[in-house]
Amino acid sequence: MHELAPEKVEQKEALEALNKILSSEEFTASPQLAAFLTFSVQRTLDGQGPALKAYTIATEVLSRPPSFDPQNDPIVRVEATRLRRAIDRYYVNDGARDTLRIIMPRGGYSVTFIVPSDNSSEASPQRAPKIARRQSRLNFKTPIIIAGIFIASTAAATISWKNWSTIFPDTTNTAALSTDSSPVTRISPNATKPNAGPKPATWKPRMAAFSISSDPAANNLVHEIGDVLSRFDGIMVFDETALADQTSEDLYQLDGRAKAGKPDLIDIRLIHTASHRTVFVRTTPLPKDEESVQELAKKIAVLIGGRDGIVITDAMPARMDELSQPINPRTCLSVVNAAIRTQESDLVVSARSCLDVMLKHASNSGMLLSISADLRRREQQGDLAKAESEAQLALALDPHNVRAMHVLSELVDTKNPGLALRLGDLAVELNPYDPVIAHSQAERLRAAGLTGRADKLQSELVGAE
Repeated sequence: MHELAPEKVEQKEALEALNKILSSEEFTASPQLAAFLTFSVQRTLDGQGPALKAYTIATEVLSRPPSFDPQNDPIVRVEATRLRRAIDRYYVNDGARDTLRIIMPRGGYSVTFIVPSDNSSEASPQRAPKIARRQSRLNFKTPIIIAGIFIASTAAATISWKNWSTIFPDTTNTAALSTDSSPVTRISPNATKPNAGPKPATWKPRMAAFSISSDPAANNLVHEIGDVLSRFDGIMVFDETALADQTSEDLYQLDGRAKAGKPDLIDIRLIHTASHRTVFVRTTPLPKDEESVQELAKKIAVLIGGRDGIVITDAMPARMDELSQPINPRTCLSVVNAAIRTQESDLVVSARSCLDVMLKHASNSGMLLSISADLRRREQQGDLAKAESEAQLALALDPHNVRAMHVLSELVDTKNPGLALRLGDLAVELNPYDPVIAHSQAERLRAAGLTGRADKLQSELVGAE
């Protein structure tokens, strides 16, 4: 390995190396780690790496308040440990052939730039990083800007539906649904009809949002739960201090605390913010090793935010005859998921009715389009061509939309099995915690004669359950 001083690395090449890491699955699924790494890289390139302190990381990246005390809150050390492990895993797998590596040594929060020995300037001059020409400084002053850079880089690196069609051509009609060009109007979760007046076109519906908080003992477990939750389409995860909207009907507070007098036990509570209802409580022993923490986090996250999770069913009415038109958006999404799961005819009719209303107001929502395509497959007179078109558009709008990948894999399974397998594999990679997707892909692999992969996926699913 050959270490390069920051001033010897061209900023453009360093940022390209950063974008490769951010585009990997692990960093795509963990915006907080991506923001941490981005901030550290930029400060290092600006010559401020050695001056990086826990307080700066906590307040400028992790959204901690100015009163943050690094002596009493180990969040930065915890996140730095997770970040170093994530970087190590990246260079063992996806980044094994990268010619410029970014490492965060222990004992600080700056990064170093490494050229692997077989790519060093002595061994391969043509592949060595270029000597830096100092470029204009990129100023990352807030986590919002960092998140914007992260989202842009990952979106640019993701394969779109057009790319899928090029790699696996078929004869299907790929015409996408036309989007409504009228202003997008937000549907208030508390109302039975859309609010008057247009809202910004950037608004998109969501299944639920989680504001997470924890004490030092529960930090690692709670943040692991948040990372798993973020894998599910339509779910957003925020740090407690980063979320201004504290009254939305789809907002929940996920809180983890050491049990009074029993520091080895952790209380996990889920509270519906608007009504102050506690909808989930679990007291669990705190695992001693990271792998056990991750396994426990997966189980809790799926129980809370999975397809049949608490936040999905929480909005369902006690009796179906209580449904009235129009259904509010949060209840609509709950009904749609129940209709997809049960295929009960009355539910399917109600789901289609309210979902069409929502699509009129948010026709650019990849989440709604993918759910609509999934529901359309369950309708008695379902238009499968339209379902495929909706799923394609959903994937074009949101290249990380796992449900759209799953629906497309089901719809093209017969006419294009290669594409179906590829889409199913990627869906499982992006969200290995959805049993519906995993079971479907296992059956597809087995039908293709890939029994070894099918058995492995099935065993992993059983272990997760």
